[in-house]
Amino acid sequence: MTFSCYDRLPYLGTAAARDLFLDSLEVVRRAHRLALHGYVAMPEHVHFLMRATGEASGGAGLAAGALDTAIADLKALAAERLEKRPCWLGGYDDLKVHTDRDRTQRMMYMHRNPVMRGLVRAPGDWRWSSFAACSTGVRGLVEIVGV
Repeated sequence: MTFSCYDRLPYLGTAAARDLFLDSLEVVRRAHRLALHGYVAMPEHVHFLMRATGEASGGAGLAAGALDTAIADLKALAAERLEKRPCWLGGYDDLKVHTDRDRTQRMMYMHRNPVMRGLVRAPGDWRWSSFAACSTGVRGLVEIVGV
């Protein structure tokens, strides 16, 4: 899943803004019981690998409408905290992941995005992603679950 800042402006262009966004993500993750497998917050967009669960333990899954609600809540909370109106482009891009190979490719793309953009030299240098947590198992800014 990917969504972008309004007009692709770098509303997440500072460390403080990315911290606020990821704190908002953690609040919404808990409230909606999202199983987040990976993420990266870039200056003007964000990527997630996630699924919605019906229960904290990883239930059968939520209807698409519930996921839409979770994303709307995340966008609203982050916009309020970032004090940006409008803050986000409408909707989100949702790419289904069906195989382990797809999942691995998506995670690699997300984690390498800051490197490809020239923001850091190595994925582990970008603190606003799940790379370190996925690599070491140590919890980062947002709780993730194993894939």
